[in-house]
Amino acid sequence: FATRGLGTVAARTGDADAATSLCQKSVALGDELSGPSERARDRLCLGDARRSAGDAVGALHAYREAAAIVPESDTGLAMEVAAATAQVLLTTGELAAAVDAVEPILGALAAGLPDGIDEPARVELACVEVLMAARDPRARSVLDRANARLDERAGRLQDDDRRTFL
Repeated sequence: FATRGLGTVAARTGDADAATSLCQKSVALGDELSGPSERARDRLCLGDARRSAGDAVGALHAYREAAAIVPESDTGLAMEVAAATAQVLLTTGELAAAVDAVEPILGALAAGLPDGIDEPARVELACVEVLMAARDPRARSVLDRANARLDERAGRLQDDDRRTFL
């Protein structure tokens, strides 16, 4: 878990080589020691690392491996994997496939965010980006719900924490 976390940080801070190395280690360890949800999260990490390195094909491969092993009961993780997949498809010009990837997310979001999403804003952002690229009017409602969720969460924080959060 720590290796995956470090890989995620490296991917988000632009150190693609470290991210790829750490996430590959996480995949290898997870394959030996973890259940399907954690193994899928390891592959999500690897996809993010490859994406940060500019390797869209490798990222899609990792995300598709993750999607294949996410348990049906882990709706939140499935949404995260689908969102990451959609973002890569969008960047490679595969708009129709990106829209197809977010469709199941949109149905689930209409009922609210399920448990198990580590990064709900990332899921919502992917949907908004794809829908905007497709000129789909549903983008506005997804964005409005995301803003309302952030405002609600920020409202539960003390002033100093709220400024940091926002």
